[in-house]
Amino acid sequence: MALTKATLIDLNSNELVLDLDADTSITADTDDTIHFKIAGSDEITMTAGAIAPSTSDGNALGTTSLMFSDLFLASGSVVNFNNGDVTLTHASNTLVLAGGSLDINGQELILDADADTSITASTDDQIDFRIGGSDLITFTAGKIDLKNAGTASQILFYCESSNAHAQTLIGAPHSEAASNTLTLPGTGGNARLVSTTSTATLTNKTLTTPIIAEIDSGSTITLDATTDIVLDADGGDIFFKDGGTTFGSATNTSGNLIIKSGTTTALTFSGANVTAAGTITGNLTGNVTGNTSGTALTVTQAAQTAITSLGTLTTLTVDNIITNGTTIGHTDDTDLITLADGIVTVAGEVQMTTLDIGGTNVTATAAELNLLDGGTSVGSSITLADADGFVVNDGGAMKTIPASDIKTYNPGGTAWQSVVTGATTMVSGRGYFVNTTSSAFAMTLPSSASIGDYVQIIDYAGTADTNNITIGRNSHKIQGEAADLVVTTERAAFTLVYVDSTQGWLLDSK
Repeated sequence: MALTKATLIDLNSNELVLDLDADTSITADTDDTIHFKIAGSDEITMTAGAIAPSTSDGNALGTTSLMFSDLFLASGSVVNFNNGDVTLTHASNTLVLAGGSLDINGQELILDADADTSITASTDDQIDFRIGGSDLITFTAGKIDLKNAGTASQILFYCESSNAHAQTLIGAPHSEAASNTLTLPGTGGNARLVSTTSTATLTNKTLTTPIIAEIDSGSTITLDATTDIVLDADGGDIFFKDGGTTFGSATNTSGNLIIKSGTTTALTFSGANVTAAGTITGNLTGNVTGNTSGTALTVTQAAQTAITSLGTLTTLTVDNIITNGTTIGHTDDTDLITLADGIVTVAGEVQMTTLDIGGTNVTATAAELNLLDGGTSVGSSITLADADGFVVNDGGAMKTIPASDIKTYNPGGTAWQSVVTGATTMVSGRGYFVNTTSSAFAMTLPSSASIGDYVQIIDYAGTADTNNITIGRNSHKIQGEAADLVVTTERAAFTLVYVDSTQGWLLDSK
């Protein structure tokens, strides 16, 4: 039938079916409630002032592919999550989050209109504050990193919120390439930083290379160091004053220490030497060197270390030591030592710990010197080696030569060794009784050899035929061959003599 604008249709709680299979419809079978059924199930209900899903958490507003453009909410609107556990409320142009926290999961929180100032926590356990497109402030556990774009970073501490008085902490500039640490005091109660113009007391502080224009103290100043105390005037003088008036000074002049009394030079120290510009009054302890004027110098104390006269002393007596002209002696023998031009004569015996002749210390004992004078005492026998020394007269000059030189000049005199029962490295000039009764072994030639060097070998037990004796060549040739010599003859006795690198060791007897 045709309906007019004035015509009303009363469904009387019956369902208004909308699709062909009759599972999508609209009904108002509940008083003042409209139900929207889709695919046979109630999906949306509408009551006075509210649109709700038929079941909690049952419907979505839009889809992943079909999304609404804008959401318009009135002033004072509240967005409820989980029946009000968490709410987002609008009031006076402000959104208030209540009942929970906001988790942006590492995403950036943009703060300004051009999107270059933000807060992010994209790195684990770190908060980054980006200003003007650059990360300038970073918060980590117990640490704040403050950076600036091109200039040293600053922290300003204001005296109060409404006042412009501020104390500024500024980092070192990039040109200084500095990485420093400022550590706040850990003990001693409250502390404060001291400025260049403030007055403060520093206790137990270490100042490294400070520049101090003046120290003005109302009490005693104590300098107490575990090592040295250094006063460096850098080319100037060190002055001593009393009430502003100079009463002395210390000056460096060409490496010499000048001590002044007032403005007058009193003492000059040059190395170990001291020069007095005036009169020295009182007792002197130690060495006195220099000229005396006026009353002659008189030393009344005994046992003076040294007294040097630049003039003439007729007689000087010190603890029974008498010096008179060209003689030196004591109270019992006044002329024990006589001095002449280039000659010292001792009228007695000379006893000394060491003797130095021409800069060379003589280390020989009296017994050793007596041997050169024909001593007849003969000691115990020794085994001579090539390195042992002999004293010979070489054309009037006494020299020490090795025993090997005598062996080369007059070879012979084999030094026979005790019976050998195991591997041995032989020494030139020695003879060896080799016993191979228990086992065969090697007798090795010397590592170095010169013409005329020799060794002698004898088969001690006549067992070389069963337990051979191997002569190790030790990098030398034997009989012109680069091979060891194996002795297999019972009771063999022979001598090997070294000639040169071409033939090596040659058999003198077989």
